[in-house]
Amino acid sequence: MKKILLSFIIAMIWIGSVCAEMVTVTGHAPIINNNVAEARNKAVKDALHQALMQTGASVSYEQEVSNGALTRDNFKIKSSSRIKSYNIISQEQKPDYITVTVKADIISGSGTCSSAHSKSITPVKFFYDDGQLGESQRGLYKINNEITNQFYSRMLQNDKIFDTKRWIDSNFKLDLRSINGNELNRNSRQQLIHLAKRLDTQYIMIGSIRDISFVGDDNVFTSIFGDPDRNISFSVFLINGYSGDVIFAKNYQGIAKWDVKEGTDVKSSSFWKSSYGKTINQMITNATADITREIQCQKVNARIIRIDRNEYYINAGENNKIKVGDHFSVALNNNFNDVNGQHRIASTRLKNDFVVSRVFDNTAILKSAKGVADTNIQIGDLATSHN
Repeated sequence: MKKILLSFIIAMIWIGSVCAEMVTVTGHAPIINNNVAEARNKAVKDALHQALMQTGASVSYEQEVSNGALTRDNFKIKSSSRIKSYNIISQEQKPDYITVTVKADIISGSGTCSSAHSKSITPVKFFYDDGQLGESQRGLYKINNEITNQFYSRMLQNDKIFDTKRWIDSNFKLDLRSINGNELNRNSRQQLIHLAKRLDTQYIMIGSIRDISFVGDDNVFTSIFGDPDRNISFSVFLINGYSGDVIFAKNYQGIAKWDVKEGTDVKSSSFWKSSYGKTINQMITNATADITREIQCQKVNARIIRIDRNEYYINAGENNKIKVGDHFSVALNNNFNDVNGQHRIASTRLKNDFVVSRVFDNTAILKSAKGVADTNIQIGDLATSHN
């Protein structure tokens, strides 16, 4: 009897620590060698991966890519969630790829992080490191634009984590070569803070094309051994737009056969079906997962943009999954640059709790939970969600 009672108590504890959630997600996969069935299975797998990500899973990739194939693959999804069941509710087939929409029943455990709100992020056009602009003229014209667009498309699909702003077709002459470890110099930091304010975004994602040179360049066009090898290497930086801190920086690299026909547009499906294109595609997928893991559990930060008596307007709203009744704290902005030019964080968090009273697309209104206006709050101060 004691064993039965104990089992019942454990079961009740387990039931109390999980919750079910229906998630509708979309997955994509290219059709290779006319194998529609395999492409469909990969698209479903991609959709289910997105479903786990949306319920707070943490994804870790350690992969080496060559010719579009994985030579080493350590792929881990850290999640206490599980997929109870799923149904394919629609399928669309194009000549080169297939798209499926899946409704999945996710059982979420207490081990997943809370990601009640999506965070605003703006991809900024990748720039070329020294010498790589010239290399891009050899079959990779505007590859920096297309890589940026590929990141944008992936983030746009995961609106539970990202409130993705349209990517910016300019890098504003940012020089991220000034990064020392994960530290920016004063000018770059201030430039990024001002840029984030201008773009109305919490995070900025930018990258650099490190290496797109041919391997063994002396014999690129005269090789009798088939397609030459070509490098692909890019770095990705994630910037906190409120502090100017680099919160994520990583280099991704691969090598693949250059089996792209002369004159092929990097935006075309034939490019992305090549060994070289598939290698870049896998690297972008890996990098997007790393960025997702970095910010999925972070709280929403928003600026106070207007004050009307006891109402405080912030630059985040329904697009960030903010709802009436959500709770925020407010920190007074006392940041400054010291005599040595170093940026110092000196914000003061108020003890008062603030509650969302109204929500619009990209704006929400906060009120003090005590119903009394706080005269210390100024435009530009920072509001932070509680979850």
